[in-house]
Amino acid sequence: PLFMPVRDEKNPIQGFQRSTKADLLVIEAEDGERVLAVFTSPERAKPIVEHYPDYSGGILTEFSWLLRRIGGGVPISINPGWEIGMDFDADMIAHLVAQLPPERPA
Repeated sequence: PLFMPVRDEKNPIQGFQRSTKADLLVIEAEDGERVLAVFTSPERAKPIVEHYPDYSGGILTEFSWLLRRIGGGVPISINPGWEIGMDFDADMIAHLVAQLPPERPA
């Protein structure tokens, strides 16, 4: 499972989300490239999210679900800032997406 920080819309109605699209946390890597930041737990996200206070929400999901939704072309960093983590460039993400088995109907 992965935890994806999302921007909190500051809704007047608790638990109600106006948008059907989540605004995921994209950060700038050391080389200046913009990457999608995801984490293996909400606790691992805390040190990064402290610098992005608008991203107080989050989605917990499977990596395959995320890959299917983004469709490739987006670099991803798992656990940025932690020793235990991985970085995937856009080409690797596209390759992983192409390797996914067909999604089963619900």
